Amino acid sequence: MAKRAASNLWLIDKAPIDEITGARLPSKEQVLLRYYHHHREMGKMASGSRKAVLEEVLLFWSRAGIPTTTVIHAGTKLSKLVKAYNDLKKNKKQRQAETSYG
Repeated sequence: MAKRAASNLWLIDKAPIDEITGARLPSKEQVLLRYYHHHREMGKMASGSRKAVLEEVLLFWSRAGIPTTTVIHAGTKLSKLVKAYNDLKKNKKQRQAETSYG
């Protein structure tokens, strides 16, 4: 079985990205990878990472001419996405223990 690179995120199995590219609106995966680039590799605090990613994402939405919510509500949504990922990451150890005994 091949090992995952140390920089790759668990479950997504991709490394954090330097920038969001493409002509489409960013996916949740791209947003999460970009958040972890700011948070892990650039050493920013969670709030600074969240703010930087939101600025990038809202730029894509404004280029597309799509109305968005306020920055505060978008930040809350990103925080929930990061929390859901972190909760899954915490739960993986419990799941592995349950399946090895069952």
